[in-house]
Amino acid sequence: MDFCVSLSYGIHMNSVLDNLTETQKSAVTFEGKALMIVAGAGTGKTTTLTRRIAWLVEQGVEPQKILALAFNEKAVAEMEMRVDQLLPYGVFGTQISTFHSFCLNILQKYPIYSHVSESHVVLTEASQKLFFNNHIEEFGQSSLRPLSNLGVNTVETLRFINRCKDELISPIALSKWVKKTDNEDKNLYAELAKVYVQYQTLLNKHR
Repeated sequence: MDFCVSLSYGIHMNSVLDNLTETQKSAVTFEGKALMIVAGAGTGKTTTLTRRIAWLVEQGVEPQKILALAFNEKAVAEMEMRVDQLLPYGVFGTQISTFHSFCLNILQKYPIYSHVSESHVVLTEASQKLFFNNHIEEFGQSSLRPLSNLGVNTVETLRFINRCKDELISPIALSKWVKKTDNEDKNLYAELAKVYVQYQTLLNKHR
């Protein structure tokens, strides 16, 4: 079987595992169902993940059945380039995408299951800021004042809201946390929670 796979894809195991640490090799060749890699910046996570993809293809996994997700486009581009270099010419189909793009694709393909309208629109960063500023008077929170400093406050507030969404923290969950916390910035978080609730309400109203 290994011989046939090598003939089909032309990937040599030695090249996939070359210059890896023993820990990286263990992660690349892991045969269990789930593996969590915890490592800091610059420790070779991307190298490990891309080699893992090549190793899976070497084991006979169809490239079209492999999905790799990253948080930003820069990381996706880096992974795509490395995977392309590892896999021989003609072997393609691995899905490498950002979390946001992948999820958007699912919403667009299967709107009936997500309870999202087919005509829904995903706001770009610029559109988000414009929408937020157009409704600024509806939030009424002191954390967004003064309006003369609107640009900075809008960016910081939206960054906070987007981070909450990335961490799957809903407006309701954030509001409940604020009521229980003794954080020294509780008042600020309370205002941000109210803005988050109102912002999401407005988005749902205008979608």
